[in-house]
Amino acid sequence: EAFEALEPAWERFPDCDLAPYNLSCYCCCLGKIAEALKWIKRAISIAGVDCIYERAEDDPDLRPLIREIRRLASGN
Repeated sequence: EAFEALEPAWERFPDCDLAPYNLSCYCCCLGKIAEALKWIKRAISIAGVDCIYERAEDDPDLRPLIREIRRLASGN
């Protein structure tokens, strides 16, 4: 329900990183890791990888993606 409620916000505010960041969190919680990665990459494209990594590092919802986010932050 939360994902469905937030998804229209992404369409309405495409320059805000919070919607794709949180959509990524919701996807992780639902076990949709590939979709979560898509959303976190959108957040990164808006806010920058360092900003998103700093936020995600302590976010338990994004634990399944933290290695990939860390890899993106290191430039590898």
